[in-house]
Amino acid sequence: GGIRVVSVKDVDEGAQLPAAVEGVVISRRDYQRNTIGPLGFHVRLRDHSGQIDVKFWQEAAEAHRSNPALQQNARVRLSGFYRHPADAKYAPPGRKQELRYNNLKDMVIQPLGAVEPQRPRSVAEVLKGGCSSGTEVDVEAFVLVAMEIEKKTLGTGATLDFRTIILSDDLGGQPHVRMALWDAKAREHIPVRKRVRVLGARIKDFGAQRQLTGCRRIEVIK
Repeated sequence: GGIRVVSVKDVDEGAQLPAAVEGVVISRRDYQRNTIGPLGFHVRLRDHSGQIDVKFWQEAAEAHRSNPALQQNARVRLSGFYRHPADAKYAPPGRKQELRYNNLKDMVIQPLGAVEPQRPRSVAEVLKGGCSSGTEVDVEAFVLVAMEIEKKTLGTGATLDFRTIILSDDLGGQPHVRMALWDAKAREHIPVRKRVRVLGARIKDFGAQRQLTGCRRIEVIK
């Protein structure tokens, strides 16, 4: 039967272990410190449901330090880890847990090949469906409008800067989609009426209304 694959979100919310997660390594950090034993490292893994940090210590770190499946942009399936509460200051947004390996027992790291660079989608393609709510996509479009920055209070009580921009396939405004930007992204200069590439926007469906929320970055296409 093999070990079942669960999403990052499910493993964070307490899915029964043993389980496997699979995704793309979006970043990696090798620790520098003067302690006894091998230096640890961690990778940040992303799947369709979000991101989680996976930390390697002790013999697990030593054995897999140069494993190509744990380098940036590798696709990988991991199992045999345990969960540990994450430090909210360093964890990806919303993550309560991190995944850890200390020893080699039960540890399976299965390379799934390099990532295919994602082809950017048009607004029409985003709206047409084909991607479920929660999927991350890259989009190429014009910024039609950038609204004023507002303050939004979240359920947690935290207040963040928030801004809506409207993306469209042409400057005539059809078809178009709203995109929510939060915090530092909301404060960045938004190039209005320029063609941009939005990397890592997340699709959100509110009833029949499809929107985009958040992104890693917005680049102007020269």
